[in-house]
Amino acid sequence: MLDINAFNIGQCDISTLFSYRYVLDKKDDIVDLHQDIRDLRAFPERIADSYQAEWTSYVKRELHNISKRSQKEKAALITSLQMLESGQDEEFEALREIINTAIKVNISPDVTVMTTPLKRYVSQLLTL
Repeated sequence: MLDINAFNIGQCDISTLFSYRYVLDKKDDIVDLHQDIRDLRAFPERIADSYQAEWTSYVKRELHNISKRSQKEKAALITSLQMLESGQDEEFEALREIINTAIKVNISPDVTVMTTPLKRYVSQLLTL
């Protein structure tokens, strides 16, 4: 069984990190995880540029909070992760496929991310 107290989330690959982020997501959170993932279709570089650091921070914080809770809540987290890994959650699988595509785009020497007018506009807004 996973010991979340001894777990080092900083050493996880992005797919494992996403699994934890997905399971720990809160419905009323300020960040819309599902929309962030869908945005990777237009901005695949975000997976490495910002999402990985954001997810690592989020997961570390939530695992710290869970470590203070009951064994029942810890067991529920582990059960949720196991369900994801067994492929029983269609929504998760669809989002993970978007992530895998973004990763392939980012590491492929044959693919260049083109700057669309929308992307250029958003980048300009971010640099103001």
